[in-house]
Amino acid sequence: MAYTSDETGAPEIFVQPLPTTGAKWQVSEGGGSDPHWRQGPLLFTSYTPTADGKRFLVNTLASDVAPLPIVVSTNWAVALKR
Repeated sequence: MAYTSDETGAPEIFVQPLPTTGAKWQVSEGGGSDPHWRQGPLLFTSYTPTADGKRFLVNTLASDVAPLPIVVSTNWAVALKR
């Protein structure tokens, strides 16, 4: 999992394994925010599809207890023609 934390005094990007083991690594230098994995060209930085295309990884605040639902629109190109 990649996430942003200001535990060093400035926003930086960290990674840690899931399930969590207590291990973590800072992977940014000089600040960072909005982490995402490099999987070819990304259209969006707040979420990205998994390699198999079956799920999305979504950036969210760790303090979000009950995040709002994500709405996925399919066949949106047809709606544009209307």
